[in-house]
Amino acid sequence: MSVVWLFIVFVIPFSSSLNYLGIEANWLLASDAGALVIQQIGWAFGVFVPTLLGFYVTVVGGQLVSEPAVAYRTRRTLGLVAEAMTAAMMPALVLIAIACISEPARAGTLFVIVPVSAVMFFLAVQLGGFVVFEQALRLASAQKSFDWSRARLVALRRRSTAPVPLVFILNAVVGAAAGLGTILVFSRSVVSIVSLFSLLSLLAFGLVLTNYYGVYSFHTSRDRASRIVAYLLPASMNMMVLALSLDLIVRADVAAGLGVLATAAVVLASTLWMPLRGINPIWNWSIQGSGRRLAAISVARTYVASFKTIQDFRTRPGQRLSLSERLIAAWRLVLSNR
Repeated sequence: MSVVWLFIVFVIPFSSSLNYLGIEANWLLASDAGALVIQQIGWAFGVFVPTLLGFYVTVVGGQLVSEPAVAYRTRRTLGLVAEAMTAAMMPALVLIAIACISEPARAGTLFVIVPVSAVMFFLAVQLGGFVVFEQALRLASAQKSFDWSRARLVALRRRSTAPVPLVFILNAVVGAAAGLGTILVFSRSVVSIVSLFSLLSLLAFGLVLTNYYGVYSFHTSRDRASRIVAYLLPASMNMMVLALSLDLIVRADVAAGLGVLATAAVVLASTLWMPLRGINPIWNWSIQGSGRRLAAISVARTYVASFKTIQDFRTRPGQRLSLSERLIAAWRLVLSNR
């Protein structure tokens, strides 16, 4: 996190101004900025250090009075916030160091800044040590993912077995053909059928892509908010196309507007339609069925990964996980607790 802050504060602005000001001018600029930071660092320490101490007291007290799950969550959250706060101070400390190097008379402030900074880093390290995803929590997270994926696989039984690329292309072509046919019915003066079909194909391609994303995201989401967000992009895209078609009908060309509307209607119908029960899945060439197939593949991978994690914990409960395994477990637990 410190590297990210340093990159944002120094690399991005200084790299853009280096060609105009030069290294010496940028160094003087950083030195002047550090002198201003020295004047403000006192109240910043007065806020940060007591806050970190308060976090530490809350974490220790939370272990005594809260339920274990609440205490673990509080420890992780405050630990991450403490590390982020301390990392945000890194650019200020670097600017102070540059100011002291440029003008050694300012180095006296380091006798105050360095000890307080050391206290901040000590508290951040201590609180960051609580950002530990205990083995029981990792096992609980894996079990939760396992149960969720198993339930989702049951719910996604009705899905297409047709190849996804072929379904994608077929829906785009059918949508574009429906739009072209509508235009030919309502208009007798078409300049170029090939160009018109190409434009409608691009429109259908974008609609199919966004609707695929909506179906996939909806069926792989784990909470109600995620399900609502999953359809924001496709709903917005379809509303934009509807507005475009209505604008064409009212202001420009009725046939063109109806063609765009027909293309969107075919793609939307394929997105919302599911065949009746008992029909062979190979005949399901809808976006809904194919999107459910993609979602089932993703959920199946989660199922396998969580099952392997549970088996690993049961077969080697005392073995220390590698850094990559701990990071993956932490990320999965954060997602599962959203």
